[in-house]
Amino acid sequence: MTRTLLHLEAACSHLKTQSLVHVHSFLKKRIDRKKARQEAAQKAMSEARLKLKPVWDLLNDPQASFDSLSELLTKCNMTMKDYEDNVEALSTANLKPPKFPTYEQFYKCASVELPTHPGILIPVRAVVQAHKEKFEKHSEELDKALDQLQQQGPPENAWTAFAPEIKVDHLECIAEREDINPDDEDVQDEVPEYQILEHGDGVVPQGTAAQY
Repeated sequence: MTRTLLHLEAACSHLKTQSLVHVHSFLKKRIDRKKARQEAAQKAMSEARLKLKPVWDLLNDPQASFDSLSELLTKCNMTMKDYEDNVEALSTANLKPPKFPTYEQFYKCASVELPTHPGILIPVRAVVQAHKEKFEKHSEELDKALDQLQQQGPPENAWTAFAPEIKVDHLECIAEREDINPDDEDVQDEVPEYQILEHGDGVVPQGTAAQY
């Protein structure tokens, strides 16, 4: 009886050990797979950032000139497909990592690494504020003007509102024209008739005596 119990205890201990080994192995494989996926995603995003860096630099160059995305990509020696693939590589996980339940928490608490500052974490709030100051300088004024336009309709002379100096020049031109006497417009300078001198020595107004 005692020997049987010892065998049962040994068997249970062996099974328990095997179970723990299997669980540990399963968890380790799962962690390794997750780590591999994260490393692969991080590598893909890093490569995409590196490939998109010329586009980013040209967008931030105040002296750069381009009229379309195609022209911009041509200057960067990049095809539209390469651009789309690189943008797709920057997945939404980079916009809002899963550990942040809401975009508001991501905006307030998170930091990101920008292509122009590799290795440096910059608060998302600071990045958003910098972009607003750069690309939305007159957003409040435009919103107010749009609200006013929707509520009151367009003014009678919209051009005057947008370019008042042009209206001033127009009124000055009208005032100058009013100062001109209409009768003076028909007055023409008298042009004297000329006669040819003898021997082809030149011409003089008629009635002028030749001087010898």
